[in-house]
Order: sequence, then C-alpha cells, then structure tokens
Amino acid sequence: MRLSREFVQQVRDRNDLVEVVGEYLPLQRRGKTYVGLCPFHAERTPSFGVSPDKQLFYCFGCGEGGDLFTFVMKKDGLSFQEAVVSLAERAGLTVPEADDPVQLERWRRQEALLAVLEAACVFFCRMLAEPTQGRAARAYLSERGVSEEAMARFRLGYAPPAWEALRPELTRQGFSPELAEAAGLLVRKERGFYDRFRERVIFPIADRRGRVVAFGGRSLDGSGAKYLNSPETEVFSKRRTLYGYHLAREGIRREGRAVLMEGYMDVLTAHQFGVDCAVGSLGTALTPEQVRLLADQAGEVVLAFDADSAGQRAARRGLEVFGSLPCEVRVLAIPEGKDPDEFLHRHGPEAFRRAVAEAPYWVQFLLDGLLATHDVRTAEGKHRVAQQFLAVLERLDSRVEQEEYLERLARRLGVSVEAVQQEAKGRRSSGGERSPGEKHKIPGRRENLPSQGDRTSRAEQTLVALMLQDEAARRQVMTELGPEDFEVEEFRALVEAMRDGAADAGEAWLDRPLGSPEASPDGEATIRGAQLGAWLLWELPLDNPERQLADCLEVLRERRRRRRAEEIKAKLREQAVPDPALLREMDELVRAGKRR
Repeated sequence: MRLSREFVQQVRDRNDLVEVVGEYLPLQRRGKTYVGLCPFHAERTPSFGVSPDKQLFYCFGCGEGGDLFTFVMKKDGLSFQEAVVSLAERAGLTVPEADDPVQLERWRRQEALLAVLEAACVFFCRMLAEPTQGRAARAYLSERGVSEEAMARFRLGYAPPAWEALRPELTRQGFSPELAEAAGLLVRKERGFYDRFRERVIFPIADRRGRVVAFGGRSLDGSGAKYLNSPETEVFSKRRTLYGYHLAREGIRREGRAVLMEGYMDVLTAHQFGVDCAVGSLGTALTPEQVRLLADQAGEVVLAFDADSAGQRAARRGLEVFGSLPCEVRVLAIPEGKDPDEFLHRHGPEAFRRAVAEAPYWVQFLLDGLLATHDVRTAEGKHRVAQQFLAVLERLDSRVEQEEYLERLARRLGVSVEAVQQEAKGRRSSGGERSPGEKHKIPGRRENLPSQGDRTSRAEQTLVALMLQDEAARRQVMTELGPEDFEVEEFRALVEAMRDGAADAGEAWLDRPLGSPEASPDGEATIRGAQLGAWLLWELPLDNPERQLADCLEVLRERRRRRRAEEIKAKLREQAVPDPALLREMDELVRAGKRR
C-alpha cells in the first residue's frame, strides 16, 4: 500500500513527538528540550533528547536519532508504512486505500492471508479446549508444566489427527483452499487438499504487531518430524521473525536486555516464570534481520541456547551475525540442564536470572570454547588457540579490551604477554587485522560523526542541515553544487540520497521521514542518514538561514575555483604553447574570486 504525501503529513501534524515518546519513557523538560533515559541503549544518566520545536529526537550516547516515524519504526519494530498506520490510528485518522492498483491488490492479498491464519488459530485453540479432542494435547502440556494462563497468552492449540479437520472449517467461513494453501495451512495433492498440521500441539507464530503469520507444530504420536513449521509465505519470513517477540517487547524495554532462546517451550516457560524478555529463533540459524530486531530494543542480548554441543555451536554461529550492532552480547551456558525450559522448572526464575546476569561476555565465551577444544599442553595447540582468538580480538573496537584479553590469553596458555603481542603483530603485518573499530563502528555516536573541522567542512555541514530543513535551499544547492563538491564522506552520501530521492517520481526527499525506506534505496544508508540528519538539525544553530546559505555556497564555490585553477596551472605547465581556452578559463576564475 502506497500512502500519499498529504496523508503522511497529516499524520505527522496530528502526532506530537514529545507526546508519542512520552508514552514509551518518562521525559523531563530541560530548557527548550525534553530529556530522558535512552530507550535504545542501557544508560544511567539521561543522554536522550526530544526537541518539540524541531520534532526530532537524538541520543548523544548511542547516536540514534530521527523524527516521529523513525522513532516508532525503531521502538515497535515496524516498517515505515506500518508506523504511519499505527500513528494514524493513534490520532483517530482513517487510512485511505491505495490509489495504485498493484499495491492495493498486494495489500488486500496480505490481509486475506492474515485473516485465514487468524481463523486457523481460533480453530486450533478451540480444538485444544475441546474436552475429548484436546485431551492428549492438554495432558502433554500439563506434563511439561505449562499453565492455563500461559496456554492462553501464547494462544496454544491442537491440530486433530484427521486429514481434513481444518479445511472444512475454513471453507465454511468462506476461505478458499487455494488461499489456505498460500498461507501454509493446506497441502495440495492429486486428490485435493489436506491439512498440513495433524495430531500436533500448535504454537502460533506472530509478527511484530502480534498478528498470526505462521505455526509450529509438535508431534504427539511420534510420526513424522518432531517439529513441523509453516513454510515461508507472503506474510511470513523466518529471517525476519522471532517467536514471542510481540509479547517480549515490553519486557525487553524494561530490562534493557533480550534473552534469545532456541525452542518454543523455552520461550513459553521463561515467560511463565516471569522472564518476559525471552524470544526464540524459530530453530533456524540466527539472521541479521532477527538480530536487528533485538538490537533496536535492547542494549544487551544474552544467547541462552541449549547446553549440548549443537546448542553451543549454534551460539558460536550466532555471534558472527551481531556484527557492528550497538549492543553487548553475552552467552549463557545453561548450568545443570540441557535447556532453559528444564533449568527453569528445576531451579526457578531467580537462579536463571542470576545465571543470565553472570553470563560471560561473548569474547570470554569464545576463549573458553577454544581452550576446551584444543590441547594447550602442546605447542601446536597453543598456536592454534592464539591464532583463532587473535582473529576474534580483531573484531573489537577498544584497544583496552584487546589488551585485557591478550593478557587473559597469555595466562591461560601459560606464555608471556610479550609472546602473544608478537603473535598479534605478525598477524597485522600479514594483513590479518582490521583497523580498530572498522567492523564495529557505531555510525551515530558523537565520536564517530564527522568533525566540524575547518571552514569548508563547517560550510558542508551547514548546507546539508539547510537542505534537510528547507526544500528551497535543497533545490538551490542542488542547482549549483553536486555530491562531488562535498569532501566529508558522510555529507556526500547524504547529498546523494537527497538527490536520488528527489529524482524519484518528482517527490522532495525532504518530505519523507528521516530513515524511511522511501528516503533512499540503500537501507543502511537510510539509517545512517536518519542519525546524521538528526544530529545536524539538532546541533547546528540556523539563526539566519538565508545568509548562511549564501555564505556557505560561496565557500564551496571558492574551493571549487581554487581546485580548478590548480588543475589548469598543471596542464599549462605541460604545454609548450598555452591553450587559449584554458587561459580564458583561468582569467574568469581569477575575476570570479576578486568579485567576492
């Protein structure tokens, strides 16, 4: 569904950013702004500010920033369109239907799929509650210690053993077999359609907004796979979904931490015991999209995978995905139990919370794992551990952390710190190390934002801020300058995004929310643009925009003239007979400089 610019602006006008943010966290007035504890990273001293005048938020601790839509997108894990719809509903506005027939058809198709999935969920819930039909499933859940309250909260259900139990019910409600097949509920064979889930306890899988998009089924009779999941559909992507996320979001915000588990029962039991910041990875390898969901909500993520070798291997693989995201990652080795479900039932929530709080940082976890899998009594084993762990340390931003872990490595291997340092130098000289912070640089943090630098850098900064704030200024700058006239990499990228956005369907980039998918085709650049744009508009006083625009344009024009003059001089020095055209151009450049 494509929303018009006019409607998006109406939603923006009807929702005050201070009020919206205030529904998520306490804010206190401080001068012209409101401040509070940042909802995007753990902190004790408020560094998160909201400007009622500029309708922007910015955190000076983690660098997250943007406007009304960016905030809701990041806090609720929504797409741009979903954020607009959510804020429209908050303001009591009716969302208009799309004028694009293709988009409208896609929207209606998704709504139909969600409707048939919801109908299936209601049917499965009813079957679980049915005295005779659901007896075996209720007995299984009771044996696993699942309470009635937890069954209701997670909307657990039961799929009867018949080949056609769900299909007639859906047909009765007006859903076609073809639609149910597209939703992953039915399977087509030569003789017709039959139910995908049979004789299984059903675990509904919801999206970020709590809408059922898929199901997981646990076999009761031992036939087939132990767990059977819905296939990927138009509304369900395993890469972008976490089990229980819609129920855990508030707990994650409150704790500032997310606990990532493997199985449905692990998550369900955790919530039943009050650990309501737990989510599940749907039994697949952790993906960047899943990690982004968590990092957007929590300053810390704890991997609580099974204690067996497969679970620990999954934890190590998961660490590779966290990349440069601004959150701490810890790994919990479940003590005295093979999985969180069993440990919670055996030892209770307080013991589990203590284990989570004491979980080692991911670097220590990897070091312990290497030491456990290599014979460090031999020189060869020590060398392998050192090489593999040094590769891990190259992913750290902090030299202090690197030095600390180098010392730990030396102690555990029984060698001198100097020997380990020499080994690290050998890797650097052979090209094995990234520069510090290259992989884990957090784009929005103040220390990683471009310096105001000299006069021309400040002029670039001011021009970009003016372009973000005023469409007329943007058009004037675009007429006289191009991205190549901006030396600071971040500013050049943002100018390119504005140029490309303005060229798309004739719409001004300025009218799009910072960070929306419409602002740039590059998702990462879009996020960067939201952070940088908010920082510029927040930090830079635009007290006399017209004068500042004229002055800054002239600063960059003068730099361009100087560069061109140097190029012409170099060419003239190479020529035996000066080119008259170059001489005329040089004369014009000199006269233009004198007219300043």
